[in-house]
Amino acid sequence: MTKKLRFVFFYILFIAVFSALLGWIIIAAALIDSGVFENTPGSLYNFLTLKAPAIWHLALLLLLAVGFTAHFLLRRVEKTGKDKVAIRTVFLYILFQALVSTVLGWWLAISTFVNCEDIEITYSSFRRFSSLIYRNVWALIFLIFVSVGIFSFIILRRLREKPDGKRKEKPHGFGLVEVMIAISMMLAVIAASITMLQISVIGTVKARQQAYASRLIDMIFSKLRNIDFFYLFDCDSSKEYFNLYQDYPYIGVLNILKNAVTESGFSRFTVGITFMRRDTSDANGNGLTSDLIPFTDNNSDLVDDYDSEIRYYDSNNDGDYYDTYTENGRKIAEQPDTHLKEVTVTLYKNSFVIARAVRLISLEEFSGTESPASGASLSLFVRQPANATYLYNLDTIERQNSFNLTIDKSYPDTVVAYRADVVYAIRLWGETDPQANVHFFVNDTESEIDSVQADMNGDFDFQSVPVTGQLIEGKNVIWARSTKEGNSSAFTPREVILDLKPPLISDTSPLGTVHDRTPRVSAVISDTGISTDAVSGICAEVITLKSNGTEVDHSYDSSTDEVVWIDSSTLSYPVLDEGNYTITLQAGDNAYYKVSAQWSFSISISDPDNSAPSIAEKKPCGSTQSQMPEIGCRVFDNQSGIDPSSIVMKVDGETVVDSSNVFTYYNSATGEVSWTPTSEYENGSQHTVEISASHWAENPEDKKSRSQTWNFTVNVP
Repeated sequence: MTKKLRFVFFYILFIAVFSALLGWIIIAAALIDSGVFENTPGSLYNFLTLKAPAIWHLALLLLLAVGFTAHFLLRRVEKTGKDKVAIRTVFLYILFQALVSTVLGWWLAISTFVNCEDIEITYSSFRRFSSLIYRNVWALIFLIFVSVGIFSFIILRRLREKPDGKRKEKPHGFGLVEVMIAISMMLAVIAASITMLQISVIGTVKARQQAYASRLIDMIFSKLRNIDFFYLFDCDSSKEYFNLYQDYPYIGVLNILKNAVTESGFSRFTVGITFMRRDTSDANGNGLTSDLIPFTDNNSDLVDDYDSEIRYYDSNNDGDYYDTYTENGRKIAEQPDTHLKEVTVTLYKNSFVIARAVRLISLEEFSGTESPASGASLSLFVRQPANATYLYNLDTIERQNSFNLTIDKSYPDTVVAYRADVVYAIRLWGETDPQANVHFFVNDTESEIDSVQADMNGDFDFQSVPVTGQLIEGKNVIWARSTKEGNSSAFTPREVILDLKPPLISDTSPLGTVHDRTPRVSAVISDTGISTDAVSGICAEVITLKSNGTEVDHSYDSSTDEVVWIDSSTLSYPVLDEGNYTITLQAGDNAYYKVSAQWSFSISISDPDNSAPSIAEKKPCGSTQSQMPEIGCRVFDNQSGIDPSSIVMKVDGETVVDSSNVFTYYNSATGEVSWTPTSEYENGSQHTVEISASHWAENPEDKKSRSQTWNFTVNVP
């Protein structure tokens, strides 16, 4: 019995190994023919060398199956009698073992195929593999049946052999119908098993493929967002220079993406660009002004059908639309300048589309600011605080008194300031997409300070204590950004200045008694910070200057912060009568802090004035090298002052300065009279200057005026 078991075992083992190898070859051939390995070098070698632990599982299962088959076959022979066992019985046992071995061979090939890390699987290639299996399965069944028949005949002959070599009577065993029923049942079980295995593998293939594609698309978009927005164009990795141009500045980035795509088992990728814009004018007539619409050119004139300002424009006439140009200080693309691009990334395996994703990329994501026609994927408009406005803080009595001070003039609508302190936190309100989350940052875009969710209408309005606490004296930038379902708006900056110090009035003049009817009445309004030079500044529109309770004209120099009383008709100091004057000055800065000051002086003319006016610092004297010299002098009187209307200056007998134009050439603060000829003097020419002036005192009459004459020669080397 032991000898018989051994030879039966080895015969069945041989047919089992043959069947398993045959099944493995059929699967491997189908895999190779399906093109699974063509884009992954080395993976075919790894597969064919069975780089998987499944080979050991197969060997163990084959030995167990062959052992059981040989054991039960010999039990059947002993029970029936070796002379009575039919070839059909042996055939059925060996056929069962062969079919089991074939399935195990298939399992080895497919499990190796699925689990091999070097192989990239696509759904399209697996479908081709399945069709090849169905086409070759009939050849497999034919070979198995022939081989099983041959080995059944050999085994039966060995079992029936007698020492004299004579054959015995016809054996008995299973009938033909029983054999065919058993075979049919086994084939049905095998077919069902193969179908279940195929469904399982297809699911595994699709899941792995989608995981690879998802990670790869995320990586592609990450790289694309680092490309200059103006250089983000349609491209195809299978075309030369990606269907762009040789000097494209980001060709290195695209090559990195191309290598990553091919290494992941895909054939190529494409990037498609659709120019989008926010439909603020409801051009598509859907009743919405916050939705996005694409660039539309139905008449092929390269101009948007809804907005003629959006177009293709070859600014440098080089035949393409890849460049940019500058207009009114703004960088503009030759392609439709919409600030928003809908980017479509598509992955291919051969000619099949494996994965596709569409995302929005906006210019504002790179610049960090929002334009009036912003193309961010979410809209966000911060109404308060407005940009370039001011903040005031009423935490101290000094600031409260300054803020509450009443002055005559009101602030213009263009000056806007908001309160921000511990009692009344800064108010933040605006609008975005419904139920979007609005995030606020102060002076950077890294650390979120506060957030709020918009209501069903997209409105938000709240007071933020955290934002107020982060504000510093001087310039601050409050950044806002809305997010919703993975989309975001552009960063919206609001620049504000927090002013913590009210303005001051100083250097008031004149004071006491003035012996001049044209005194310089002035004061300085200063606005400085506690720890910064970034302050709100003086609001010129609220400055009021009064003399004895009546408003008078004034000038304000923002570079010196000086306010001066002037006569609007002469644009110089007014001519005042003798008497007492009380001056009141009111002012305020752009943060609504206000200030007021009052001072007095009197005018008294010394009459009689026994000294005539003085004339000094004459120019030019003697000779000058300039053919258009500055001609003038200084006139003054320390007792009764100079009457500006009395000043007369003549050059070569022609009057150039008199009462009709004196304030154009006379500076009453310094007493300087200066005039420049309108054309060049000839070289070597001689000229005579005469000037006269009077003071305000009437007596004595012979001391009221003074005149002087001097000469100069033009002498150009």
